[in-house]
Amino acid sequence: MTMQRAVVIGGSIAGLCAARVLADYFDRVTVLDRDAYPVGPLDRAGVPQGRHVHALLARGRRDLERLFPGFEQRMVAAGAHEIDFGCAFATLRGASWAVREESGIRTLFASRTLLETIVRDLLRALPRVELIERTAVTGLVAERDGRARVRAVRLADGELPA
Repeated sequence: MTMQRAVVIGGSIAGLCAARVLADYFDRVTVLDRDAYPVGPLDRAGVPQGRHVHALLARGRRDLERLFPGFEQRMVAAGAHEIDFGCAFATLRGASWAVREESGIRTLFASRTLLETIVRDLLRALPRVELIERTAVTGLVAERDGRARVRAVRLADGELPA
C-alpha cells in the first residue's frame, strides 16, 4: 500500500485548519511555512495584522472547537476574553445608539498570535501531521497521467513529494 501524503503550503490559520481536515483522509500531512514558529504567542514575521485584537465569532469558535477539541478551554486559560458583544460594546445604528442588552452569543477576543499558537499546538499533537519551518516553496511539479495532479512541491533545495 502506498502512503498518501498531503502538503499544505503556508502555516496560517487557514493552512493549519486545512491540515487538520486533511489529517482525517491522508496517512501524512506536511505543513510548509517560510517563517520560523515562535515559542508561545509571539509575533511571526509573515503575519499581517498579527498585533491586532481578533474577535472569534460564534461560528468560527464552534468550528475550531470541532476541529480541535479543547480549543475554547485552552484559549480562555491562556488569556482570551469571552465577551457578550451585545452588552459590552456600544453600537451606533443610524442616528442613535443601540440599547445594550445580553445577546447570549459569547465572542472570544484575543491576539492573532494567541489564536494561531493554540491552533498550531493542537495540530502538532496529531500523530500524522508534521510542521516544517523556514522552508520557502518555489513551485509545484505537476504531471498528467489520465488527470492532472501535483506530484511534488519544489523547494529551494530540492523537492518534497506530495
